[in-house]
Amino acid sequence: MRGKKRLKVIVCGNCSKEFMGSSAKVCSPSCWSEIRRKNRILDGIEGIDYLSCKICGTHAKDLSSHYRRYHPDNELQRPLKCQKLIDNSSGENNPAYGHGGKLSPFSKKFVHYKDEETRKSILKKQGEMRKRNGSNPFTREYYGSVEEFSKAQTRDLAWFIKKFGEIEGPIRHANKIEKWQNTLNLKPEDEKRRINRMKVSRNGAISKAEKEIIQILKENEIYVNDQFQLNRGNKKYYIYDIERGNKIIEYNGDFWHCNPILWESTKYNTRLHMTAGEKWILDLEKIQFAKDRGYEVLVIWESDYKQNKENIIQKCLNFLTQ
Repeated sequence: MRGKKRLKVIVCGNCSKEFMGSSAKVCSPSCWSEIRRKNRILDGIEGIDYLSCKICGTHAKDLSSHYRRYHPDNELQRPLKCQKLIDNSSGENNPAYGHGGKLSPFSKKFVHYKDEETRKSILKKQGEMRKRNGSNPFTREYYGSVEEFSKAQTRDLAWFIKKFGEIEGPIRHANKIEKWQNTLNLKPEDEKRRINRMKVSRNGAISKAEKEIIQILKENEIYVNDQFQLNRGNKKYYIYDIERGNKIIEYNGDFWHCNPILWESTKYNTRLHMTAGEKWILDLEKIQFAKDRGYEVLVIWESDYKQNKENIIQKCLNFLTQ
């Protein structure tokens, strides 16, 4: 008959709890399962297959519940989910993809609402949760006004770094820019021009005089494309004011294009951050680029148009119809 095993104090390899045993390395089956889970995770690549808690070093595919349970007083660290978990639940891989509101607690189509009172109760709880998030810069309550909140939604590089960290932030920002540019490049030329017109209109790049010229041309049954683009490679474009067939009209503002009659070549334009001579070189390169591709170019200066509108309009009509 074999003798009894001698017991000793052992420290659990998972939870560090002391227990009496002979050769066991963990104190319970649940701790053994946790050890096996961690070993499987650590076989992968950090950031892709798992994440590490920045506070205690715990490894997991999703750290959301870990932060809420063990570090409730600390603002949630980013990111919370590993890249593989994100990829497996993004787009068409998401079980809720195309649910049409059936899985959103904010929608009346939500399948888990028993009645209207239940829906109101859930929305009330959601509202209370938002109020508790007042210290979270990614919630509306963090900001003093709607304008400040809207401004903070700009998805620039600083926003990505603030939300995802200095390592993952720039990567996500670069992926976003590349995806946006690839999507834009696949659009038809007419759609590109429409998008560009919307952008420059918001930024005030289309002058009143330019709009006036285009309107007068339409009244004379001469229909043109405004804010016409020519691709110059490396995802860059030249934008021209007016285009019809193989002819282009450039309306140059005296200030923004440094009219040679009014500007010395060495005079510095503080808004353009360059001298007048440097701006002239850029404009000449832009015009030559169009000419090299078979376009004729007519340049109209702001001061000439204001001094004699009828003469300039007739000049444009003759140029486009000849």
